[in-house]
Amino acid sequence: MEYVTGITLAHFLRGAERLGVKTGPIIAKHELESLAEAHPLTRYSGLLYEALLMDLLLASGDTLFGFRLGQRVIPGAYGVIGHLALGSTTIGAAIEVVAEYQGLVGNMGQLLVRKMPQGGQRVYWQMSHTNKAIRRHITENVLALSIQFLRLAVGRKEQTVSAVYLEHEPLSGELREQYEAFFACPIYYGSAKSYIEMSAEVCQLGINPYDSTIHDALKLQAEQQLQQVQQQEDLLGVVRQQLRHSLPSGASGRKQVAEQLGMSLRTLDRRLAEAGINWQQMLDSTRSRLAQEYLVTSSLSVEEISVRLGYTSARSLHRRFRQWTGFTPAAFRQAHQNTVP
Repeated sequence: MEYVTGITLAHFLRGAERLGVKTGPIIAKHELESLAEAHPLTRYSGLLYEALLMDLLLASGDTLFGFRLGQRVIPGAYGVIGHLALGSTTIGAAIEVVAEYQGLVGNMGQLLVRKMPQGGQRVYWQMSHTNKAIRRHITENVLALSIQFLRLAVGRKEQTVSAVYLEHEPLSGELREQYEAFFACPIYYGSAKSYIEMSAEVCQLGINPYDSTIHDALKLQAEQQLQQVQQQEDLLGVVRQQLRHSLPSGASGRKQVAEQLGMSLRTLDRRLAEAGINWQQMLDSTRSRLAQEYLVTSSLSVEEISVRLGYTSARSLHRRFRQWTGFTPAAFRQAHQNTVP
């Protein structure tokens, strides 16, 4: 299941507040009143995350919302992963630490680190979002946040990256000038992937590390938290697989799935709650993932897909799919037709 943790959700909500967005109505709309007290590793479904992001974007009215938010990095807000990165010996090592423990913030994006022949690094950002607006804002947020973190870690405001590659097309006028002023390096638009390049010199810049005992303790804590997240994902994988088999027959209610998994209804609800998700979110997430899979990799009609997902009519699937992705099933299939093997 696609998810983010409380760390990610808090980053966007608290960051939006610092940018002047009134988040109260949005938090209430998505029933997140208890977010401030939630554990950083509490999981929230990808569907909720995308809906929340879209509301924040609309409320901000800011064309550069993600970009501006990324410049307001507070390492402590990222829990053990932020402290562990700051406790690394070099910039290159800090980036690798973040890539190693990124599962602590969710699985809807992936930071990939690749060595360059000259000894530098390319840091790629890949994500599962299909909505173009969300993709652009999150890409700009992650890259700006990464660069701001690097500058904070080594205490220098000047150029820390050699080049920035963005998958979206350039913005014009004043907005483009703001990119250039912040990144302070060549920017290449329309790239197949979004990433930054760092020279060997920058990768080897030293960070003032913690005492080795503190660093080891932080690493142990990060490993324990990551194991906890992975165990939750294992459970959700089992539930998702059972749903996949049960949806076409209509035997996909909570009670039926709990019985098939050999646990009580109360136990199923508790285990899902521990993973930061409720039954309806799990059902919606599974249906959304399967619907996208069928549309991209098969020639099944929307009517046939709706039956496989346990809907009584294609109209029901059409309405829900648009809520999940912002696309109609036909438009989604058309946009992804080149990805069919």
